Amino acid sequence: MSHRPLEVFFDLETTGLDVKHDEILQLAAWCPEREEEFMEFMIPSPNKEINREASRVNGFTMSWNQLYRNGQIIRNPLTQEEGIESFFDFLTDIYENSYRSVHLIAHNGMQFDMPLLLNVCQSESIRVPEGLMCGYLWDSLPVLKQRRPSYGISDSRPLG
Repeated sequence: MSHRPLEVFFDLETTGLDVKHDEILQLAAWCPEREEEFMEFMIPSPNKEINREASRVNGFTMSWNQLYRNGQIIRNPLTQEEGIESFFDFLTDIYENSYRSVHLIAHNGMQFDMPLLLNVCQSESIRVPEGLMCGYLWDSLPVLKQRRPSYGISDSRPLG
């Protein structure tokens, strides 16, 4: 049995960039070693608006309490609670079926994805499974900045 942790890459699309007050519109994850994927759309709270800049970047809009992405209706989005609990079930299943720790990897995860996810959990009273907090969060942003100090400056040069 391998003791190497399982890597799970995840990403959030959100109503904005405020980790304390914004909400999740889409949560996606991928565990390459197990070839398993996760993806759920979530409807924001009734009075939560999608920031105009966030909408420009991620393509999500709201109209008449219906969620759209790039003009296409999202059918049957989950609540914040349902979507996050489904994500935790996905991670728990990976952990329980492999008996290996799960390492979450996100781009800018330390500054954005994980704080926002945990703040939504707190505001929605969602319990984070104990085993998940024993794993690790890896952030790809510092790695890319170390590899290429100009990362984030608009240009089209290759990384290598």
